[in-house]
Amino acid sequence: MGDKPYGFDPARLVLYAEEIKKAVELKIQVAIVIGGGNIFRGLKGNNFGVERVQGDYMGMLATVINGLALQSALESAGVKSKVLSGVKIDPVCELTSGRKAIDYLESGYDTLSFTMALEKELCILDLTAFALCKENNMPLVVFDMNKEGNLLKLMQGENVGTFVSN
Repeated sequence: MGDKPYGFDPARLVLYAEEIKKAVELKIQVAIVIGGGNIFRGLKGNNFGVERVQGDYMGMLATVINGLALQSALESAGVKSKVLSGVKIDPVCELTSGRKAIDYLESGYDTLSFTMALEKELCILDLTAFALCKENNMPLVVFDMNKEGNLLKLMQGENVGTFVSN
């Protein structure tokens, strides 16, 4: 969403697409995990009467919308992409599982345990996604995607963020 209070920042999408394209041009396979908080946050739905389960589904749909926006930017930059979702939405995206995503993760950066991140209330991800990563021993790297060149540096093994694992 960039500097906007909600929605999309087209310039930010173009920047992300160009950064991802640089990694792809180096024959690096890239998987992006994206959220939907710029459109809807499931827990905040409780504040205006949305049941928790419906709020979570609304958040998942917002995530797919963001995935489609990024896919559009990537394809405009000449990068072939797929949008995957844990919620079946034919023909918008392909159904996947967390297990498939594990294959895309790499390690080797400054570390932080999931427990420490929770204790420090760092709010890296929503709690459900965070718990799934922890339970499935799926490490993640937290870095500033908005800084030009960071994604490529990360893909080339440079330390540009924090590695979170069990």
